Amino acid sequence: AASPVLKAGVRIVCFGGGLLTPAERSLLAELKLSADDVVQVGGNDERLAALYQGASAFVYPSKYEGFGIPPLEAMSLGCPVICSNTSSIPEVVGNAGAFFDPNDVEWIRQAIESVVMSPERRQELINLGSDRVNAFSWARCAMETLAVYRKLAG
Repeated sequence: AASPVLKAGVRIVCFGGGLLTPAERSLLAELKLSADDVVQVGGNDERLAALYQGASAFVYPSKYEGFGIPPLEAMSLGCPVICSNTSSIPEVVGNAGAFFDPNDVEWIRQAIESVVMSPERRQELINLGSDRVNAFSWARCAMETLAVYRKLAG
């Protein structure tokens, strides 16, 4: 079911990927979402960083992901993550995200509402995200790679 709370207080910003297609615009019209409700923007890394920093949350309904860089980017910029419970995403995000089944619209709605409507939950995810990003630092990557090489070299 549609969420009147989200419809009244949330704007969806889609970054990259070009202009919305006719099929996407048709779907938005069918869902009674206007150009004020859904905005498609492009830009560079600085623009994306500003969007993450100003967002109530980053919603990532990916069904397949090789690694999951966007949720890490969002967490690194203090943006709470709401994402799919599929593919590599749960392993990357750990306990620092609110998860949903990307095929279940009701679950997605509940996950989004549980974060954007609760300042406490948002802050909890921001804090957990900051901790989680530290687990993926380049220094740690280098040390773990070195450990593998040492083990292989005997």
